[in-house]
Amino acid sequence: MDFNEDQIKNIKAAAMRTVAFFDMFNFPLTSFELHKFLFQPVPNPSFFELERILASGVAGLETVRGFYFLSGREQLIAARLDKYNFAGRKMKRAAAVAKIFSFLPWVALVAAVNLIGARNTPDAGDIDLFIAVKPGRLWTTRFLTASLMHLFRLRPAAGNSRDKICLSFYAAEDWLDLRRLMLYESKERVDAYFVFWLANLWPLYDAGGVYEKFAAQNKYLYGYLPNWRPASLLETKKNNPGPVRKNRGSFIFDYLEKSLKKLQLALLPPPLKAIMNADSRVVINDQILKFHANDRREMYNEKWRGIL
Repeated sequence: MDFNEDQIKNIKAAAMRTVAFFDMFNFPLTSFELHKFLFQPVPNPSFFELERILASGVAGLETVRGFYFLSGREQLIAARLDKYNFAGRKMKRAAAVAKIFSFLPWVALVAAVNLIGARNTPDAGDIDLFIAVKPGRLWTTRFLTASLMHLFRLRPAAGNSRDKICLSFYAAEDWLDLRRLMLYESKERVDAYFVFWLANLWPLYDAGGVYEKFAAQNKYLYGYLPNWRPASLLETKKNNPGPVRKNRGSFIFDYLEKSLKKLQLALLPPPLKAIMNADSRVVINDQILKFHANDRREMYNEKWRGIL
């Protein structure tokens, strides 16, 4: 396809937007990643068209050894390769934890999120997991998973978070459309951090078609990242350590769910209680448990807009 001068300018601007976002996390992009995460390109080029356009040069953008980065940031390549090794170790631990969680009958999906999903995490960092749960068993599942991590001494603590398991995001299987958690959504202002966070979610355990359902309910991502594709079914099956399980609720488990909800709400730290359901940082109800008191999305979104 032949692009006119204005279209080429827009595509180059989209490439700059994308590289600039990941630069905030010291993460240079490969050609494949740049095309996959190309942010709102108009028009949208194919992989080879993008390569051809970028080959003519983009002010402020450089490429070395197949990586794209902002000018003067070539040192990030070596740092990224080191982090990839760290992430490999962490993903093995995450997969092992997901296998343990798969034995809980109400766990529907376990996925790695945040920097580890993009294979970009510092050696000292913890491991963030997103867990989808069968409806009506959110509080029970959180109690059991958190208890198991406490038993195995895998809960992060101040000064001790290396390879620990952070369990701060649970959602019911019938509440997988996370669009309602975006800070804002308009042509002038986009919650880019949320978009890339969601796109980098990496499934480790799937009880049967849950990740496909998750991707379908969040297909609005294509409006921001038209070349993004969810993890393939083959990859999901490969990482699936257990069989499909049905939610076999009973009045006993219903009672347990209510009791564990009361217990966990009573034990909720005061700082979380103070901002609970005030905005999208800490959301607590029977469909979602999101404990991100230190939600830095606004900071990164503003910083990103300031770079462009």
